[in-house]
Amino acid sequence: MKCVDLYSYLEAVDINLQGSTTAGQFNDADTLADAILAFLIELKTFFNTNLINQPSGTKTISLTIPGQSWGTYYEILAKNAVAAGAVDYINILEYDITLATGVLYADQIIADLQTYTGAIGTSPGPNNQAGWGIPASMIQVGLMPQYDGSVNTLTVGDALKVTQTAITPGAFTAGQAFRGILTWNLDRDSQLGNSISNPCTNPPNPPYIFTDTIRGAPSLTQGAQGRRNQNARQGTPSVLIEQ
Repeated sequence: MKCVDLYSYLEAVDINLQGSTTAGQFNDADTLADAILAFLIELKTFFNTNLINQPSGTKTISLTIPGQSWGTYYEILAKNAVAAGAVDYINILEYDITLATGVLYADQIIADLQTYTGAIGTSPGPNNQAGWGIPASMIQVGLMPQYDGSVNTLTVGDALKVTQTAITPGAFTAGQAFRGILTWNLDRDSQLGNSISNPCTNPPNPPYIFTDTIRGAPSLTQGAQGRRNQNARQGTPSVLIEQ
């Protein structure tokens, strides 16, 4: 809260939770999720009442969680945060994930999106995991160009397929498209990512090929906007499409 108070001119805050999916020092996942949710609610109230020349409610709070985190406090927190209106959207990082046998990377990501948007009480295939019931419009899909540091490699074709599916209204939640697509991180898609010393791109791709491909996806809905950060820096995410 002190940081938000100090930098009260900020337009947005992202609460990025990654790492172990265990409850840690808490007794159970529900207790941990409840504690973080209480913080998010307090932050949202504080954030939107400490304004500098900004209308009330214009500041944004997002939550970032790992992909395929079903059955953990991440799932509990994401569902409860959306239900409570504690966040404006959720970034779900669809990299370093497990691919089902015989399933391609893009198809696995799309299957995961089916789980996140599936209705409560259902278990949409092919994952057959319990649906989270989160509206597609509340989810921003995180992609990592090329090798994700685990075992998977996202190709330009994969990125395009996921994008075309995610931004098509009604593909998941009726009448809705996903909020947007982001990549982590931008230097993987810049000239820096094509150097011999950087194993992120193998074989090398033209600079910003992922950015340009995603932004130019034929299924882009009217009003979708994309922006590129030309100053690529290590650790800088890039929001490529935002509805």
